[in-house]
Amino acid sequence: MLQSRVLVPRYVPLGETVTLTVPLTSTLSKNAQHEVGKGKVFLKDDAHAARDAIGWELKNALQGRVFQPRRKVWLDIRVQRSDMKSDPINLLDATADAVKDVIRVDDRWFAVARLDWELVRNERPFVRLQIWQDAEGNIDTSLKEDGGHAELV
Repeated sequence: MLQSRVLVPRYVPLGETVTLTVPLTSTLSKNAQHEVGKGKVFLKDDAHAARDAIGWELKNALQGRVFQPRRKVWLDIRVQRSDMKSDPINLLDATADAVKDVIRVDDRWFAVARLDWELVRNERPFVRLQIWQDAEGNIDTSLKEDGGHAELV
């Protein structure tokens, strides 16, 4: 007789912070990510690489765990830059897109706890990202069960 197994995801414990650091590149800016060709808008290859770097570091930090769906995800972003040419607020979209692809929580559930920057000359610029979910509240309770199907009410 065959037994079926249900794989239960290993969640990141609520309140635990996942931290990662990636190099700051101009391609993390939403202003430098897209190009137009043949009447369509494309994500540049180096922008893909920058998002992939965030994704890779986040996967390593998660160690096979996932975040809980339909629960607020907090982002704390600290940018250390070596000049005033970059605009840290423009990193937010690209960072959120990279994070949502890995943790499988839609970015409409994201909240920014802090977006801060520091100017430090003669050092390599970086982005430090901290991600967590609170143990209290912030859960989507608008779903109800109706004949085995979840629907928005």
